[in-house]
Amino acid sequence: MFLKFLILTAISATLIIYFQKPIFIEINKYISIESFQTIVDNVRSTFIWIGTLGGHLGHTITFRKPSKLKHSRLFSVNDLSKYNGIEGSKGLYLSILGKVYDVKKGKQHYGPGGSYHSFAGKDASRAFITGDFNETGLSDDVLDLTPQELKSIVHWTEFYARDYKYRGKLIGRYYDAYGNPTSYHNEVMNKIKTAKNKMVDEESEKLSYPPCNSEWSQDSVVVSNVTGWESPECYTNQDPSPTDVLVSKILPTHLQRADFKNIKTAIPRLQVAKSIPNESNFIRLELSFCP
Repeated sequence: MFLKFLILTAISATLIIYFQKPIFIEINKYISIESFQTIVDNVRSTFIWIGTLGGHLGHTITFRKPSKLKHSRLFSVNDLSKYNGIEGSKGLYLSILGKVYDVKKGKQHYGPGGSYHSFAGKDASRAFITGDFNETGLSDDVLDLTPQELKSIVHWTEFYARDYKYRGKLIGRYYDAYGNPTSYHNEVMNKIKTAKNKMVDEESEKLSYPPCNSEWSQDSVVVSNVTGWESPECYTNQDPSPTDVLVSKILPTHLQRADFKNIKTAIPRLQVAKSIPNESNFIRLELSFCP
């Protein structure tokens, strides 16, 4: 009778874990999600032992092997806050874009007094990008940032996935009570994808237009090893002719292209000095022809 009770308990607990995850919300009112999952893991492990024993006794009892649930859990915000590394805490975890990692091995950085302790026990994804560690900056809200800014967080997510143990997902902005990505999560991922695609396009453009050797200074730009000019003339700051030119301080990608026929098509933003009303927004360009 006792064996039957234990079997039913294990089956019920397993069904709750795999098919009724929203019940975690109700369970969490009385016991932490983590504690409940630990109980289920222990019950399941016990029955694996019983199943093995039953096999030796001539009975066939089959149970699911322990899953990775122990190391891939769903955390509530309250649960995660208990892993801030201070004395008496459960450990040292942080979350980035809703994924939770154990950073105990880096406690000199993430523990009390460490440079990154502000990240412990919470999801402060925004601060990874902005470097803002005040109350507003330590947030997981990043959707208002540009795709280019969001792209920088990819390096952090790859770093934690590579160097630290993954512990699970944080229920909230990025994952729902089932552990599935939220619409917010998908929007963030789409913006990151946009930034990556733009980077690929830029790299492709560089391959199409190999960069020439260029050297920038505060007052001038020297572009050398440029081929394909119509004339071997040199345009310099010292040239007394009205061909002196200025170029916008906002660098056009055209400066890196080496296959243009003449100076006007090479750098469309170039203008003769007298046609520029406000020279403070431009710098002088020094061009030399290299046969």
